[in-house]
Amino acid sequence: MKLSGTRSRKLLWATPLCLTLGCYAGAGDASEDDGIPAADPPAAPELQGPGNCNETTDVFRKEVWAPFMSTQCFGCHSPGGAARHTKFVLQAHDVPGYMEANLATVANIARLQIEGESLLLLKPSGEIEHGGGKQLEVGDERYEALRNLIPHLEKPVHCADETDVQQFFAGVQELDPVGTLRRATFALTGRYPTPEEEGAVEEGGPEAFGEVLRAVMQEPEFYDRLVEMYNDQLLTDAYLPGRRALDLIDASDYPGVSWWESLPTEDPNGGTGNPRTTARNRSNVAIAREPLQLVRYIVENERPFSEIVTADYTMVNPFSARVYGVDLSLFTDPEDPDEWIPTTLGEIPHAGVLTTAAFLNRYPTTPTNRNRERAQITYLYFLATDLMQLGSRPIDTDAITGHNPTMYNPACTSCHDLMDPIAGAFQNWDDTGRFRPRPWYEDMLPPGFNGTDMPPDAYPTSEQWLGQQIAADPRFARAIVQTLYFGLTGERALQPPTDPAAANYAAQLRAFEVQDFVFKKIASEFAHSGYDLRTLVTELVQTPYFRAINVEPLDEQRQLELADLGAVRLVTPEQLHRRIAAATGYAWRNVLPRGRPYNMMYGGIDSDVVTERLTSLNGVMTNVAERMANEMACLATGRDFVKPPEERTLFPAVELHHQPGLDDEAIRANIVHLHDRLLLEKLAPDDPEVESTYRLFVSVLEDGQSGIDEGWYDTTLIAQCRASNPELDVALVDDPDYTVRAWMAVVAAMLGDFRFLYE
Repeated sequence: MKLSGTRSRKLLWATPLCLTLGCYAGAGDASEDDGIPAADPPAAPELQGPGNCNETTDVFRKEVWAPFMSTQCFGCHSPGGAARHTKFVLQAHDVPGYMEANLATVANIARLQIEGESLLLLKPSGEIEHGGGKQLEVGDERYEALRNLIPHLEKPVHCADETDVQQFFAGVQELDPVGTLRRATFALTGRYPTPEEEGAVEEGGPEAFGEVLRAVMQEPEFYDRLVEMYNDQLLTDAYLPGRRALDLIDASDYPGVSWWESLPTEDPNGGTGNPRTTARNRSNVAIAREPLQLVRYIVENERPFSEIVTADYTMVNPFSARVYGVDLSLFTDPEDPDEWIPTTLGEIPHAGVLTTAAFLNRYPTTPTNRNRERAQITYLYFLATDLMQLGSRPIDTDAITGHNPTMYNPACTSCHDLMDPIAGAFQNWDDTGRFRPRPWYEDMLPPGFNGTDMPPDAYPTSEQWLGQQIAADPRFARAIVQTLYFGLTGERALQPPTDPAAANYAAQLRAFEVQDFVFKKIASEFAHSGYDLRTLVTELVQTPYFRAINVEPLDEQRQLELADLGAVRLVTPEQLHRRIAAATGYAWRNVLPRGRPYNMMYGGIDSDVVTERLTSLNGVMTNVAERMANEMACLATGRDFVKPPEERTLFPAVELHHQPGLDDEAIRANIVHLHDRLLLEKLAPDDPEVESTYRLFVSVLEDGQSGIDEGWYDTTLIAQCRASNPELDVALVDDPDYTVRAWMAVVAAMLGDFRFLYE
């Protein structure tokens, strides 16, 4: 996807949305009829070319917004802050067009004057009444920054083309459509595209790419990967072991929570299994996986992804159905743990994942916390807003005095005015995630969202009201973009830099602005598609943030700007497990998936104590990778050679009797195939990488043949590397020419290569 758009386009695109949000509704504590005369309206922006251009937006951002307004002023003058009912309301960075909106708001208040002096200076300096008190001294650095901004507001300047998105990516080398399809297909399903899929994209271009990728995203493996991505965020798999999820269910609400205790401990048919333990484990997994299965169901059935917070149903399989008392006749097979259906549980007002037992207990409350953690997580996961950043600025604890500071002290209300209304929207759920409606605390703000109080008639179904508000907020689409971006690349979305004095501030700012523009565009398309997640993914994988593979020589500034570009990441143990099987045709002893021995050793998470995946190899992980490469090369090489050439995965172009110097064309052709198959790179036979691999093959072969001649090496393969094919009456036991082991060395080198272990 070619990205384009200049700053002027960004302004035009952002303005209607900001008008809808009320971003330009005014700019002061004063009311519209306060009698304060306004200066003449600001002039239209003067367009200047690149070079010695000082853009008004940049002056505002670098000298005012980043140094102090984004923290000192925003806390109260945010949509949910103490000054939210005034006309001076600033927007956070997660609102599309926030910088332009805030600049317009500041410009409006700057136009209001008393005796020729702007309110922009009079209010914060305390020269006239200001609800937040005196915030700066006349003549200090912040005051002078505001004074210097005013002339720019009177005659704004826009620097044409300086932030052109297309120009930002100049010199970035990207995967072609087929290469993008390969990377995306593996990232989403763990397999490689078929020749037919690659051919369709090669012939049909971008339109065909979208069609092929959407078909890929209909496969069960895609839904499995999506569940993994969302568990990395929700972390509800913490309840998978033992009966941890079952312990979340109150027997007084659901008497069937221990239904499995009546089952025998021995298989009545003489098997070795324990029916009681099996039923308990399946019931526990079903409760734990309830929110993730909802994510899967929504996408699998092409429902709006906003249902992740608005669904008026939950998901059950036959085993959780027994726990909840759901009619088993609704299932095709009451013994199939993979059959999931949507349903409602009694009178519970379901609101997507927000009202599942696993979510509510993973983010619990206490009598003093009062749902605030749930509110903070809701903001972070579904509104792309980190409330903890608002609370990260220093607070004078001696100033936290008076009655109920969370409601009345500005040092606290900047966070609590946003957090507490959403906390109140969880009022019907207790500290163990049980549906227990009760009146909300009178010493907290009433339930609500984004400055709007919840209607009293919505209190019985408050979570459903909250879910609807979240889904209608433009930040929701952005939050899903950021979640999928992290799932696909392992990178967090960039945040706006806040220290203009930092050496890399300009580079960080430009990088953020471009990514912000791209992500907003994707979020807008996602919303307009009816929250079709496949649309979001298709757009995301076509950006340079996924496709970038290299860059032209860079100066220091460009290196800083492009530091976060490209989807290079260590594949997760679950992905590596699928990649090994897809590349070689065989699984590696099933030790890498979740819950298996090497999962945690290879940087996996348990969603409980370990919640962040390792992003680079350590010593233990390197040993795991080396063992995998050697064992899989041993296993797959022999088994591949005993197949007919047309059925081989790894060695379709060579036979064991082919030798260097005599059969170089065939050997090099197969090396090209291995680079394509294992490392996803298409190379010419004379490529230096092919030559390097050829030399590895020859050197191992010559060493082995010499060792056999000298009696150092045996001609017989070890047991694990032998193979047979009874249908062809072929057995591979001996390796007298050392050819099998030479090819094993090549395969082992590629399986342990950076390009195989990373994506």
